[in-house]
Amino acid sequence: MEPISSLHLLTEAVRNAGADIAPSYQEYIQLAFAIATDCGEAGRADFMSLCSLSPKHDSAAAEKLFSKALHT
Repeated sequence: MEPISSLHLLTEAVRNAGADIAPSYQEYIQLAFAIATDCGEAGRADFMSLCSLSPKHDSAAAEKLFSKALHT
């Protein structure tokens, strides 16, 4: 299975569970870089979807972090 297909399945499962899988800033950064590395720009929507489950969610900051992860 391709990484993006796996990511879509994971994202769906996490959203259905309502789980915050990156509660700390360090985990949030690692999630961004892992998705950007494995899926590139195609993973942005899933990253944003996963981040939106956090009570600390800031969509502008998440977009900026993912863009940085793509270019680093």
